[in-house]
Parts: sequence; C-alpha cells; structure tokens
Amino acid sequence: FFIRNEEDTAIDYIFAINYDITGLMTVDRSIRSLIDTEQGSSPKQQPEQIVHNVNDLLDTLIEQSVALVGKPAALMNKEEKVTAIQFLNDAGAFLITKSGDKVSKYFGISKFTLYSYIDVNSRKSS
Repeated sequence: FFIRNEEDTAIDYIFAINYDITGLMTVDRSIRSLIDTEQGSSPKQQPEQIVHNVNDLLDTLIEQSVALVGKPAALMNKEEKVTAIQFLNDAGAFLITKSGDKVSKYFGISKFTLYSYIDVNSRKSS
C-alpha cells in the first residue's frame, strides 16, 4: 500500500504477518482422522503411486516416515525421530546415494546424530 509523506510523495510499504502453521497442521490431521468417514469404507481405493526415480522414492519414504509418527519433523522429539529414521532404515532409504544428507537436513539433525539414531535401533534389535 502507499502512504504519503509531508511532501505528498507516495512511499511504498509492505505489511506482512508470518505465522508457523506446523502445529495447526498437526491438529488438522488429528481432527480429520477422527471425522473421516470414507477412509476404509470407500470401495474405490487409489492405487499406490509408482515412483520413477530414486529422489522421488526417498521423498515418498520420508513422507511415509512422518505419517507413521503423525506429526511434522519440526515437532518430533528424539524418540519420534528415532522411530521415523528406523522406518527409513528398514525401508532401505539409506541405500540411496546421499540420502543421509537429505534425511539429516529434513529432520534438523546432524549426520552424526542420524547415524547414532540408526545405531541405537540396531543395538535394540540385537
């Protein structure tokens, strides 16, 4: 919008409000799971998406790991991140070149932390 100064010259201004909606998205997903009547009762189920390259596959696996935990990575605690990363490990995500870098960045952890989370789970299963 424009504001005029004392000399009647128009000056441009931008007014913006930034708000993190991550928490609202979690609430929305929770409410939808409670009121969704079509899930499971629908005779038409969409076929599972076919991925055509490894980057898309890694993105899909990351989305599935987040869905497994049920909240965005930014709101996950350590145990939830360990669960998501164990899912990725079990699904073979870390066989994809440079996947550790992408997963670390996505979950907001270092590569060292990523591998320690994988190691924690491998010690549990032994």
